[in-house]
Amino acid sequence: MNVDSTPKILIVDDTPANLVALKLLLKKVKAEVIKASSGAEALQLTLEHDFALILLDAHMPEMDGYETAEILGSTLGTNTIPIIFVTAAYKDEVHRLKGYRSGAVDYIQKPIEDHILISKVNVFLELYNQSSELKSLTENLELLVQERTEELRRTNKIASIGGWKLSLDLKYVILSDQALEILNITEYLAEQEIPINEFMKKIHEDDREGALLAFSKILKHPKKEITFEFRFVGNEEKLRTANIIINAMKDKSISFVGAIQDITDRKESERAVQFMAQYDALTQLPNRYLFNDRLDVAFATATRLKTKVNLIMIDLDHFKDINDTLGHPIGDLLLIEVAKRLLGCVRETDTVARLGGDEFAIIALETQCGLTINTLTERCLQSLAKPFELDGHTVHTAGSIGVAVFPDDGRNQEKIIKCADIALYESKENGRNGYHFYNQKMDESIHLRITEEKQLAKAIEEEQLELYYQPQIDLNTKKVIGAEALVRWNHPEKGLLLPADFIPLAEEMGLIIPMGKLIFKLAAKQINFWSQHGILDIKIAVNLSVKQIHYCDFIDMLESTILELDSGADILELEIPEMAMFEGAQNSNDIFDKLREKGITLVVDNFGTGFSSMLNLKQISAEFLKIDRLFIQNVVNDAVDAKIFKSIIELAHTLNMKVIAEGVETSGQLSYLLNNGCDVAQGFIYSHPIPACEFIDWLIQYQDEAR
Repeated sequence: MNVDSTPKILIVDDTPANLVALKLLLKKVKAEVIKASSGAEALQLTLEHDFALILLDAHMPEMDGYETAEILGSTLGTNTIPIIFVTAAYKDEVHRLKGYRSGAVDYIQKPIEDHILISKVNVFLELYNQSSELKSLTENLELLVQERTEELRRTNKIASIGGWKLSLDLKYVILSDQALEILNITEYLAEQEIPINEFMKKIHEDDREGALLAFSKILKHPKKEITFEFRFVGNEEKLRTANIIINAMKDKSISFVGAIQDITDRKESERAVQFMAQYDALTQLPNRYLFNDRLDVAFATATRLKTKVNLIMIDLDHFKDINDTLGHPIGDLLLIEVAKRLLGCVRETDTVARLGGDEFAIIALETQCGLTINTLTERCLQSLAKPFELDGHTVHTAGSIGVAVFPDDGRNQEKIIKCADIALYESKENGRNGYHFYNQKMDESIHLRITEEKQLAKAIEEEQLELYYQPQIDLNTKKVIGAEALVRWNHPEKGLLLPADFIPLAEEMGLIIPMGKLIFKLAAKQINFWSQHGILDIKIAVNLSVKQIHYCDFIDMLESTILELDSGADILELEIPEMAMFEGAQNSNDIFDKLREKGITLVVDNFGTGFSSMLNLKQISAEFLKIDRLFIQNVVNDAVDAKIFKSIIELAHTLNMKVIAEGVETSGQLSYLLNNGCDVAQGFIYSHPIPACEFIDWLIQYQDEAR
């Protein structure tokens, strides 16, 4: 290696912004910085470059930093590269020890202090330069030694591998003991002349021509070192790979000597690294790296032949729900089976890849005959719609598909992938379990949707949401006994938005969990303010979604909220959607039991709109049953609705539950509730949902009028 060559540093992080920032910091060092956005890409790059140092993010999806470091440390050629973990995720000694066991030599914590980074990097670059210089000096010394010293050095090297000699007329070879052992030759002794024909029989028939060509080269160019590889049958009749080096040595005459090395293990390691860099470990399908390469090849072929390429993007519908309810092992089994089914739908000329998570892609080349792209997508949908039997679970899913066509929709990879993603999104927006081809009209709607998603995520992160409160009145005492906390979003362009305008979006985006945490935080803060100032002593009801209830950290999050409450858990009510009792009933009941143990009041919300059974109602043992507003609307004018409402009241009382009627707007509705034993009312007849600052004024006015 040239001492003056610029050393290379590999930085690995799945966040593009982190890669850019780290590369900017490293401008201060004399090195070429190469970026990788995943462990698989990093492995691929180590096959192509000689790195002085690797800065590796520990926490990445698919293949994390620890797994990447272990592979590098166990692979010949990369096991000597120093690795520094750059992470903010793990600061405890356990994870540090795990990193060192994986092959790391140091840690750098985020946020990165540039002087510490530069100092550590310079140390390893200096070590690398010194090593390179030493290697260069060694090579120069080897050129100056006498021929006999050179022969002795080669002989010593051969002694640990396997030595051989080739006659000038190419009629025979002479092998050392180790060479005979490597090649599994038992019929000849060391230093015995072996006819070249007998030697060639040990070489795999497909590699013999290459061996003869190498022998011919050394005759024509005796001053050059010739290297070639061949396969042979080793011990236990296993096919192995050897590497041979041939040198022309000049003493009293010219002779050909060299070394034989069994490189089977190295070749297998290289193949394993190559596979891991290009294929998904779970499904064995091409990963994003290989997918991008094959897509480029497909575009080039289509351009040359003046044909088309169809890019099919596939997402599994509600895959996250399957993971959350049945666990990630079942989710992994589902992904494996989905891969098999998709492979069964395509032609041999097509490529099926897994790009990450539940995202799959198919590269389908246009042909003059065979199935059309419509037929292919329909075949995929039909295959995915069939039930999956996974470790005792029958799992139902479906797929949403988007299709883009090269060159009609774009002439480069980035554009075609973007168009296919837009078409995929359109399929999800139109009920899922279907497919759409990209068209330009989709751009405007997707842009609007993406903007809304970003705004909502920002609103949650920056706590732009606000809670409004609607009072609940005890119909017997006329006292205010509680208030329901209802979330509102002060949208920067649309003004104040009601839950129906953004809750579905939060559910779809997976933002309902962080939104729920924010709502609990805001409610606890307001409760403490009222309690500390002696203003309010009523229960505050907070709505839950089904996803929140089944979220793995739900109980822990709730306990944290309770600890923040000055007045304890007694002041808190949780309104549980009726569907929560139907979905994962046993798991839900276990959660409800834990909530009651903590002193939290439970309310079954929106009763009458779901699928709960009498048994579910009995098992939950909630204190209140809130009847959906749809039932109160016509109780005055519709005799059937009136009877249904009364029956629900009687049912609730039988189960020792009090009844809350929501959506009460008229005096006629209120009179009906009083006459039929309803316990609590809530609605516009008392107050619209109002901000916390107005709620106290309303309460004082209501209490004065009640006197």
